[in-house]
Amino acid sequence: MNTTKRLSLVLLCSIALAGSMSAVTNNLFLSYDPVFHRLGSREAGWDLSVVSELGYDASGRQPVDSEDDDLGSTKVNPLQLWTKDQNMLAMLKGAEADTAAYVLAQTLNIDDDDGFRGHVIPTGDFKISHVTTLAARWNIKWNVALSLFVPFYSMKLSNLAFEDQTSSTGTSEDALVRSTLTNDIPGNIEALTGIKAQNWSRQGLGDMVANASWSHHFEQHRPLLKGVELAAHAGLSFPTSKNKNEDRFFDVPFGYDGAYAIPFGGSLGLDITKYLCFKINADFVHRLGTTRAARRLRVDESQTDLLLLRKTSVYVDWGFIQRFTLSFQTRNLAAGLRARALYQYQHIGEDEYFVNDSTFSAATANGAASMDESSTHHVIGILECDTRDYDVDWRLRPRFGAFYKIPFKGKRALTTSSFGLYFGGQF
Repeated sequence: MNTTKRLSLVLLCSIALAGSMSAVTNNLFLSYDPVFHRLGSREAGWDLSVVSELGYDASGRQPVDSEDDDLGSTKVNPLQLWTKDQNMLAMLKGAEADTAAYVLAQTLNIDDDDGFRGHVIPTGDFKISHVTTLAARWNIKWNVALSLFVPFYSMKLSNLAFEDQTSSTGTSEDALVRSTLTNDIPGNIEALTGIKAQNWSRQGLGDMVANASWSHHFEQHRPLLKGVELAAHAGLSFPTSKNKNEDRFFDVPFGYDGAYAIPFGGSLGLDITKYLCFKINADFVHRLGTTRAARRLRVDESQTDLLLLRKTSVYVDWGFIQRFTLSFQTRNLAAGLRARALYQYQHIGEDEYFVNDSTFSAATANGAASMDESSTHHVIGILECDTRDYDVDWRLRPRFGAFYKIPFKGKRALTTSSFGLYFGGQF
């Protein structure tokens, strides 16, 4: 089979499998994560692989001290990711004249906030059902490889509920708020803002990534150090995923929310005897800025992130993403088996809005908690079998493995425990 036919076959397989299988969310997962996908091979040929990850026990992570320390964070309901409650009174601020929100704002004293009146606590079960990624790699000469990654996402929000914090035995102002604003919380949110506060389920493609990589293994003949492996990669992420729906409560994009992105990074691996390996990966993502004609934004400092009334044209300068992974690997256990223990840290920098309408304040919009930096810490365990490391004369060299990933700290981040399988082969 010539090169053109092989490349066509890989691309067709990628499209077919992505359409038939059901995959962070905004940056919860990297489709090209080197933890599961090798950056290159010592031999020319083709490599196809599938990684499927199932999430459970999703939660938000919030810092609990004044130092904003992610290692001192606590778990909260996913809908309390940025603030414990949502302010329906503040939601009405900045309403356009002659709208239902404007009329109601004139009836209520929207500036009389006692910390409870008009406040509601949202709860719900957010689940990333699974993330499935197909990877196709063409290993060329000189330890260079070209790769294509096609992820598919499935996630849902269920059991959405709101707890009204407005006093039932308080003042006449409390009674007015309860009778006109919080008497039907989901219905009033939709009627006043256009945000559908209801359960939802979504499936679809994530952002496809094309990647070029290089790796080389340098043999060493020392008492402990037996080899050094260097690798580097760079690519382009295409906005093929579903963007955030501004009119759906707690909606999550399947990729970088309409932005092109440039992922790049590298790794250093050290073979300590023939049984142990230590590796560090550093991966980065620069997301290119995007403009959207109707993006929700904060117009008053008291407004909360899930109940934003106004929309306008906004250019977003996305925060820089950094991910570092430390791994310890045992090899040659038995029959090609090996085990890995990993620690993974990810940091996402602050986003910044540039508002195209002078009637809105960019400083107020950028003060929203959801615009701030976030971080996560994970530990990962992997058990795998990879025949590519052995000198065997096989046309197809399979590999397969199972993994388990647990988040243990973070700040202003949505995290989920997960487990999964991956398999593939080189030919």
